[in-house]
Amino acid sequence: MQLMDSVVIGQCAGTSQLAALGPNLVVINAFTYSLTSLCVACMSAMATALQTGEDRLAGDALSVSLILAAVAGTIFLVALQAHGPSLIALTGCMPDLVAPAWDYMRVRAWSMPPILYTLVGMSGMLAQQDPWTPAALVALHVSTKLAGNLLFVTWLGMGLAGAAWASVASQWITAAAVSIAVCAKPARPQLKIPGQRELAAIASTCGPATILYVAKTSAYLLIQATATSLSTLALAAHQPVWSVWGLGSFCQTPMEQAALAFLPSAKTAEDVRETVTVLLGLALCIGVVTASVTAGLPAFLPMLFTPDRRLWPLMRTVAPQAMISLLACSLEVAAAGVLTARKQFTFLVGAMVVTLGLVAVYCAAVRTYNWGLTGVWWGLVFFFGLRGAQSLGRILVVIYMRRPHPSVAQV
Repeated sequence: MQLMDSVVIGQCAGTSQLAALGPNLVVINAFTYSLTSLCVACMSAMATALQTGEDRLAGDALSVSLILAAVAGTIFLVALQAHGPSLIALTGCMPDLVAPAWDYMRVRAWSMPPILYTLVGMSGMLAQQDPWTPAALVALHVSTKLAGNLLFVTWLGMGLAGAAWASVASQWITAAAVSIAVCAKPARPQLKIPGQRELAAIASTCGPATILYVAKTSAYLLIQATATSLSTLALAAHQPVWSVWGLGSFCQTPMEQAALAFLPSAKTAEDVRETVTVLLGLALCIGVVTASVTAGLPAFLPMLFTPDRRLWPLMRTVAPQAMISLLACSLEVAAAGVLTARKQFTFLVGAMVVTLGLVAVYCAAVRTYNWGLTGVWWGLVFFFGLRGAQSLGRILVVIYMRRPHPSVAQV
């Protein structure tokens, strides 16, 4: 969705509106990504229940998660409507970008409830090992978003506001389709007030995961805010590359979801090691593909995103860092999914907090020493390189090097 907005705005609305899209996505992504923990908790609780054949308990976990998603989305909607301009200004963008950015945000804010609802609903289907229904729903989402952009931005010339209206329409249509789809599954949600058991099942994973994702989101915010503090030209060049990078990173998200869906069914230590080996191998392959394809686009075909030739050299300059960070991101996502499925929350949270502090120091150095857009993207390499090294090292210790104690019978 973000890549589509960047292309359409860059081609049809100009460089200044393309730059104004940047601070919007910083704020909106911070809100939505922080609640990724709810999707993780939903998948974890449902996968655990389904392994013991408790379809009703899995459905109750999905019900609780959908209710929490709708409530959280509504809170985000109110927060963005009430404090949108202030939040945009907090990203550190140029003052002249606040007004056009607010034209986008005050409309796009209405998509917050269906975004979170849709993500949780799809997680519920993935927990039941059904990838095809979410794939069809994403296809619906993409097609309605594309049609909306062509109508509002290209034909009616509504610029940023038109892209926001296209997002709102596509999100609500997809959320309605998700509601129909989840009710057709064996572990279907029920219209009921959440009980203590259901809330406890979600909270046991959601609490630590929320801390983890808020810290990760904060690192993204620091990197993005450093980019928004640059010149309008640099920010406009950054935005298409960031959107392409975001597309590549979301292509890697299924590795985390696969770990959550399949590791609970691994009964022995050998089963766990084999499953983890497959996941990490797939992550490496996916990382190479996504890094080559998505990050290669702004390097070799920058004209796809903007006709402004001033931006092309800047986009090409940061493409190598985008490729390296995407490869590291793929391995980190898979490794974090494995550790989450194994309930290694203490390690994950501690490592992320340490990494966040180091990223903050790095971003301060970028501003102080004026390392520019290149420095911003090396920060992304630094973040995922450090995270990947920590998570892969932990997996080596707790899964590959740790052997089970012999049983009494074996002795």
